[in-house]
Amino acid sequence: MSDFWEEWAGVEKKLLPAGEYNTTLQSAGVDHDGQGRPRTKLCFTVCDGENFQRQNIWLDWPHMPEKFGWLARKVWFAIGRGEQRPEGNSPEEVMLSISRALPEFQGRTFRLNVAVHKDGNGEERNRVKELTLLGGAAQQAPQAPVHGYGSQQPPMIQAEANKPTGEPAPWSY
Repeated sequence: MSDFWEEWAGVEKKLLPAGEYNTTLQSAGVDHDGQGRPRTKLCFTVCDGENFQRQNIWLDWPHMPEKFGWLARKVWFAIGRGEQRPEGNSPEEVMLSISRALPEFQGRTFRLNVAVHKDGNGEERNRVKELTLLGGAAQQAPQAPVHGYGSQQPPMIQAEANKPTGEPAPWSY
């Protein structure tokens, strides 16, 4: 049996170099922030590449439609659901419907395109720029903002790495 405690000490978090990575969606769900607001949380694991295999990439966003509705819409199209509008009578209900559909895609392979970005404190972080479901019927999202969404920058995420695949993703934001 290995001494996992010592192995944990040797794990260093690394930024994912800018590029494209094949990943598996490990978990998807809704959590709540300190003020009780819902957040969608996704955890992807890099599934190929010798240097960064099994590293995690996290993507999450608060259910604030005025800031992140565009991102929820992009994810909806990435999972191939763009032909049907998510259930809900309000922007918040629609975001919750999108989040509830995502666990069905756990175990599926996605290609993520990430960039390195400096946050407000000057720290480098990864940002997911593109998301494509592989082996599925993903649809291209329209480029125009919907209901005023789309003008915000993508959320910053913490991520770890893999080698790029060199294949282009179908859309970016």
